Amino acid sequence: MCGIVGYIGKKDVDSVILVGLEKLEYRGYDSEGFASIVKGELFIKKKKGRISELAKILNSTSIPSNIGIGHTRWATHGKPSDENAHPHIDCKKTFAIVHNGIIENFRELKRKLEKKHNWSSDTDTEIIVHLLEENYKGDFLERVLNNIKNAVSKINDIPEEVKGPDVTEITTDEFPILQVSISGAKSYSDLRKSTKIIEDRILRIKGVARIEKTGVRDKVIYIDADRKKLNYYFSQSFKLISK
Repeated sequence: MCGIVGYIGKKDVDSVILVGLEKLEYRGYDSEGFASIVKGELFIKKKKGRISELAKILNSTSIPSNIGIGHTRWATHGKPSDENAHPHIDCKKTFAIVHNGIIENFRELKRKLEKKHNWSSDTDTEIIVHLLEENYKGDFLERVLNNIKNAVSKINDIPEEVKGPDVTEITTDEFPILQVSISGAKSYSDLRKSTKIIEDRILRIKGVARIEKTGVRDKVIYIDADRKKLNYYFSQSFKLISK
């Protein structure tokens, strides 16, 4: 079985990673490796055999860094060797990864990418780092923030008609799913009418071709303090299908 250790802190990263790997020796392994970032570049060392072999290499090298990952490997795809030990890096030396598990369809994925990349191992894991290289565009944090901003802007762009007086709230856990809370109906017939009205409103949103109802989250019937006014409240999910 594989062992994985990661560290960010103020201590000597190589010492912390080595101690962590030694504590995972009981899991069994045939090779081990270490990756860090030194002066803005990836620093990789890996070795077949015991952790003590890797320790000799790291202890003879200055590693001024406070971030790193370490790995002990039990061979599945590819024989025990320095080359097949983790971490693996991409062609541009932008990413270093370690992995525990088996990628069942790695041969299929590799056939699609093998002519575009330089391969340094016989492992299934290496496909991950080349997939990252293939699909990475810019900064990860920037992309995440942009995706959040885009989702929020799409919600804010919903016409006021959709946010009409009968709609108490519009939320989204994962765009393009909208959760619309509706109140003010006096009967289930009114609920159906309200749903149809909301559907028509949503279809007016630019770029929306059609919508699918994905389930009613809840239905609540309540009355006012004088017990004279009956109201229905419900929350309906709509999936927006783009043109």
